[in-house]
Parts: sequence; structure tokens; C-alpha cells
Amino acid sequence: MIVFFRREALFVLAFLLVPNTRAFAQPGFAYSIDSKSFVNFDLGRAPLGINDVGQLVGEYPLDGSLPVHAFIKNQNVITDFDFPGAYFTSANGINNAAQIVGNRCSLSSNPPYGIDCAGFMKNGNTFTSYVYPGALFTYANAINNTGQVVGKYRVEVAVGPHSVQDFDHGLVVENNVLTAFDFPGAYSTEATSVNDAAEIVGTYVELITSWPGFRYRGFLKQGDTFSSIDYPGVLFTFVNGINNFGHVVGGYQDKYGFHHGFIKDGHQFTSFDVPGADTFPSGINNSGHVIGMYYPRPVVNTVNTLIAQVSQLGLPHGTTNSLVTQLQAAIAAFGRGDLPDACANIGNFIHHVNAQAGKKISSSVADALIAAGQRIQAMLGC
Repeated sequence: MIVFFRREALFVLAFLLVPNTRAFAQPGFAYSIDSKSFVNFDLGRAPLGINDVGQLVGEYPLDGSLPVHAFIKNQNVITDFDFPGAYFTSANGINNAAQIVGNRCSLSSNPPYGIDCAGFMKNGNTFTSYVYPGALFTYANAINNTGQVVGKYRVEVAVGPHSVQDFDHGLVVENNVLTAFDFPGAYSTEATSVNDAAEIVGTYVELITSWPGFRYRGFLKQGDTFSSIDYPGVLFTFVNGINNFGHVVGGYQDKYGFHHGFIKDGHQFTSFDVPGADTFPSGINNSGHVIGMYYPRPVVNTVNTLIAQVSQLGLPHGTTNSLVTQLQAAIAAFGRGDLPDACANIGNFIHHVNAQAGKKISSSVADALIAAGQRIQAMLGC
């Protein structure tokens, strides 16, 4: 069964009680597409939505414990809140009028006494729930300045005498009317953001005949017209935000399994990473500020492992010393936050190996070392 969750997170353990969650204790970030600079947020708070005045909303804690609370951050003041009676509250989007949408879960007091999860809007101190008829869960992911809300709902369908399967469908809420839609031919569809022109973006699952049997693709919905969004050359693309200028923000997974952020402006894609970290953007405002979460990659340990492997190859002393020096310089540069220099040192390592391939380094060993260096480049986000 394919399980399709927002913000690219495919985590299993917490779904006995919480149908939509994030990983544990990751830091949040803000990124400016103009200055290309990052600002980190509190560890353990996930920033999921941002408006044009810089107000942030999200959820915490992220360590798998309950209850989960929503928060709004206005400049340096953080205010927590919960949907009344809920053990799980997540704030996913906020517009310029400070209307907040998100998801909440409560224990149902009605038969079959299970979990009651729905989307909601918070307008001042007033909460409104969104429940799609017959849905297992309903999610509210974003709200624009005209009050349109987008998200998804999930249904459970019997696919055999003893098995069921979940399917997600896109959702638009306008004037409290819930309207479903699907990307044509998609297995699952989720709307993640909407701008003031009612352009909707999101992610859908497409079944394919090759491994792994499915792929994630982004989409743009303009009225009744759909178009796919794919980061060039990758299998998994996720789209999480769009602003009024049509800038689309999302993420993709490379061939090594690392996750990177991207900005799409027209037909131009620009990749970005929190240095040395898996990067998961979650939204963008009209000022070009992107928010999201990141997970540090094991850069130093990986380079040190390669150093140990190079040292044990029995290469000529001068060759070994040169290669190890370049790798050590990459670690030092990464440690002081100089990503360009770290990338340059790994590039020098690869160039040196390539120059000695078939000479002081056998071709097979050189191929393995070059592949290891290229993986580190991807890990660094070069």
C-alpha cells in the first residue's frame, strides 16, 4: 500500500494515533531567494506556513510524544494553541488576515469510539472544522487571502476480502463548500498551497511499471487545467507552496536518497540546501521567504570513512597523502561553514583520482573512489 503524507514525510510509527506527522526533533529554517541566506529556528518546532508579514505557524513537539500543539510566531513572540479537546493540533497555513488552517485529532465519543481527525480554520478565537463526507480523515493545508482553503481527504477502500487501501483526493474549501478533485489518472492527489489567483499546487502519486512501482510528481492546477511539475532528472518531486508571483517551492529526492529544496520560477528550477542537510521546504510568501525543516546529513563521518578507506588501499605514499589532505581540507571547510571550499576540495579529490586512474590507482578502485566523492558532493549539496 502506498501511504501519501504531506511535507514528503513517509513515517509509519505515529500513525496509530496521529494520521499525519513529521520526523523527530528537526530544526526549522527560513531561506531568502534573493539573498540566498538561511536563518534557523528553534529545535523541535516545525514551521509549516508563512504569510506576507512574516507570521509563522506550525507544530511541536516533534519527538513523537503527545499531545502535539500548534503555534503562531509573530516576530519574536510565540503563542501556542490547541483545537478545543484535541490531542493533536497542527497549524499548516496562515494568510495576511491571520486566519489559520490546520489539522486536529480528538478521541471520538461516538461509536465506534475511534479517532476523529479533521481540518480546521481558526479565525480569531473561533474554530471551524472541515470534514469531507465519508472521509476517513480530512486535511486543511493552506489558505489564501481570499479565504480559499486547500488540502485533501482520505478514504479507505476494500481491495480484497481481508485488506483495505487508502486513497487521497485533493480538496478545495470555499464559503464552507468542500469540493474534491484529482489530478487526472493519479493514484493519490494532495493540494498543498493556493495563491490569491486560485492557482493550486500539490503532489500526486503516479503508478509506474518500473521500480519502485510509483513516483511522486508535483502539479499546478489553474482552473480546470492541470500540469505536472518534475524537477529535472529525478523520480520523486514534491510541491508544497506557491506565491502570487507564481514562484513554486518544493523538494526532490536524488539518486542517493538525499532530499533537496527547489524554487521554480517559470521554467527555471533552482536547487538549494541547508548546507549538509536534507532540506524540506514547506511554504513561500510573496517576499520570497521560504520556510521548512532540515535534517543534518552525516557529512563528517562519511568523509572520515573515505579517508580510512583511502589510507588502507596501499597506494604510493605521496598519492595517499594528497588524497587524504584534500578530504581533510573538505572537513575543515565544512566545519567552518565554507561550503564552496568544501565542495572545491571534494572536486579536487575527484580530479586527482581521475588523473591517476589506470596509473597509480587501478581503474576499478578509481571508479569506486570517484563514486564515493560524487556521493559526498550530493551530501554537501554542491
